[in-house]
Amino acid sequence: MALEQGAEFAIAEAQHKALGEVVPQALSGFYPKLALIGNYSYEEGDQSFASDLGLPTESANAQLLLTQLIYSRDLGYQLDTANEKVALSNYLLESEKQQTAYNVAEAFFTQVLSVHTAETAELELKDYQTKLQQMEGQYLQGLAKKVDVLEAQVGVNKANAKAIQARHYLSGTTFKFNQLLGSADYEPYYEQLALDFEGEWATVLFKFKDDLEDKEVWLGKATSNTEVTKAKSNLELSKYDKEIQQSAHYPTLSLGVSATYFERYGLVPSQSEDFKISLEFNLPLFSGGATSSKARQSEANIVQARVKYRNALDLARLNIDKALDNLQHDKSYIKSLYAALKSSEVLFDATKKMHTMGLQSLVDVTQLRAQLKMTENVFLEALYGATLHRLELLRLIGSLTESELAIINEALTLTSNKGI
Repeated sequence: MALEQGAEFAIAEAQHKALGEVVPQALSGFYPKLALIGNYSYEEGDQSFASDLGLPTESANAQLLLTQLIYSRDLGYQLDTANEKVALSNYLLESEKQQTAYNVAEAFFTQVLSVHTAETAELELKDYQTKLQQMEGQYLQGLAKKVDVLEAQVGVNKANAKAIQARHYLSGTTFKFNQLLGSADYEPYYEQLALDFEGEWATVLFKFKDDLEDKEVWLGKATSNTEVTKAKSNLELSKYDKEIQQSAHYPTLSLGVSATYFERYGLVPSQSEDFKISLEFNLPLFSGGATSSKARQSEANIVQARVKYRNALDLARLNIDKALDNLQHDKSYIKSLYAALKSSEVLFDATKKMHTMGLQSLVDVTQLRAQLKMTENVFLEALYGATLHRLELLRLIGSLTESELAIINEALTLTSNKGI
């Protein structure tokens, strides 16, 4: 949906189509040029001394001109430049698809987490409201002071403000998610999301074709990074530009064929036909130093492009190394959070049973429910973060494919049957 309706991808696709026309434009230089030239003239003046008694003179001619460039050194490099631009455009369009997929996944997970945050805030509000009711009852029975009731009321007010803030944040994340999808419907696209950490996703999340521990293999894939590919392409374009500028020192050779028809009207009419074939040789001898200056400028651009390429490669390796470290941290962090989550679930279930037996208060139950919800949020946030780190790693090496997104979609269970 984001690819079909999203504005950013639509812009990238339009730019790609526009760049696709540079090759036909470059190829046009190899083809013959055909032109039809015609003119009509009317002359009138004081010509009483002439034989035509000063009558106006009218004339018309038509010329059909065919020119074919035989040799021009820069045409080949212009075609190479056009092909390089198209190849880069194709790559960038695919890269934009990967970036769009990542942006949608990030917005989706942010939206889901904002739902959990809003739910947690509502539970905390109910918890404080229960405390307030309990404190008011104790105050009426003389078991609590007025200040205790006021403190409980302050807690309710703070929790209510937090719940309102969470709802506003949810509206914002929902808007951003649907904006990426190009949709005007700003309601959440799902009812509940579940990730089975003990099932397939726990295995898939940290499983790659190459071992995460083998950093050298992953760092070697930095050459396929989008920014590195762009920098490398710009370096090639700079080299082609230098050759094009230097081509101004070389001659051009072209063939011309023309057919002309001329007719003159008046007292003494005349007409003529002419057919001509010409071979034109053009060798620039001096252009005020402009050609040499442009060549030197192109050489400086090559040096600059080469430095940018090295910097892009170093930055890509740094980001890949960071992404690998994030996934290694996620792996151990999620396991510890999962253990804490299970412990919170056991404690909450035990407290509920004790409440039914009259051994625990309702306040204890609501407090543990809120704590359990917060633990779930932390766990889900870590799980979603690890998912994004996986996507980020694959995006950094240019391997965020549709099959990878399909794996994630299978791992995400959406009751509304809508995925990323």
